[in-house]
Amino acid sequence: MSDFKWSMALIAGLVSYAVHAASYVGVEQQSGLHPYAQYQVNYSNNIFDVQDANAAQSKYGTSRMSDTVQSATLGLLYNQSYGRQQVQLGVSATHNKYDYFSQYSNNDKKLNSSLAWVIGSKLTGHVSYDYSQTLTPFRYFQVTEKTMTSYATANADAVWSIANHWGLTAGVTSVRSDYNNAQLNQYDYTSLAASVGVLYKTVQDNEFGLYAKSTNGSYPNTTVVNGATLDNSYYQDEYNLKARWVPKSDLSFDLEGGWQTRRRKDTDVGKYSGLNARLSSYWKASGKSTLGVSAWQTFSGLTEADANFALSKGYALSWRYALTSKVSFLSQYRYENRNYNGVSIISGVSPLGRKDTYKKASVDMTYNAYQKLAFLMSLRKENNASNINGSSYSALGASISAKYTY
Repeated sequence: MSDFKWSMALIAGLVSYAVHAASYVGVEQQSGLHPYAQYQVNYSNNIFDVQDANAAQSKYGTSRMSDTVQSATLGLLYNQSYGRQQVQLGVSATHNKYDYFSQYSNNDKKLNSSLAWVIGSKLTGHVSYDYSQTLTPFRYFQVTEKTMTSYATANADAVWSIANHWGLTAGVTSVRSDYNNAQLNQYDYTSLAASVGVLYKTVQDNEFGLYAKSTNGSYPNTTVVNGATLDNSYYQDEYNLKARWVPKSDLSFDLEGGWQTRRRKDTDVGKYSGLNARLSSYWKASGKSTLGVSAWQTFSGLTEADANFALSKGYALSWRYALTSKVSFLSQYRYENRNYNGVSIISGVSPLGRKDTYKKASVDMTYNAYQKLAFLMSLRKENNASNINGSSYSALGASISAKYTY
């Protein structure tokens, strides 16, 4: 069984195509109210992300691994300024139809909302609320029943300017996730995080900040393994540096990282500390070409009973090229080593020392046929190599979609 917390950290990399497909027209940046409709056909030769046909037969009762999903979306985008306040809203509903595995056809919902506010000349901030209900990816828990994941995040932050270029920052974030499958209720999760810091910003948009963050994570439903009851709830403290350097208008560097400590609420077993850091850079090489690179080392807490954290080290590359004013390409590559370490809460539950190497490559082509109509075509390949039998998989996929925004 795979861990949910690491999986959520990886979602951005695994579904970058979906995010890109939802916004490739670019209307989100325009003011006013914009209804839209989107239709997508998505094929994968391994929708379960299993090692082979024998694994699919064992877990899902069929040796077939491939399927095509047709998705129809209706949505609404709103972006409007009210004086110095900026409001953004996005709402969508999607019907996903599996051609062969029809039992997994589903309806998902998404809501994104934010307010950028300004009070006087000293105080600025943001308030946001995001909600989604989507099909739980098969790789996470490998349950045979259709399972929907609900995920909600509420955030509020503020910056108080105390002197020239200097500001104090504060923020609070609430996260909740749950499943409609009783088998997975032990992974229902809530957290509340608060942070405070100091920020220095130059007139050239360079930034340097320090902040401390504390998180209270709770799993309200306990886990029972080998007859023992586990509480995976935890406290986490972070002390981070955040910097942005813009040496030229077409080149930027971003660094965020620091020391993180995580401990369970009911035991000191499995406590860990480590360095979390991420460095990224973007270079607009020409009017048509933009290059991006990032590298990271992160510790992610797990919800599994057999290991308490994973150390991930990796890098990502991207290249966006505008062939014409209507046609553009985006190529991306991601490489990551994951070392599952920690102290076993219950010995013998499953092997410790798991190590995975994950790779993903994708190429997207966007064609803005008209001001309101755009098409996106995508090819992708994923591969996960693990030293634990049954945890490796590879997948090939392709998709095409059309989006019309009024």
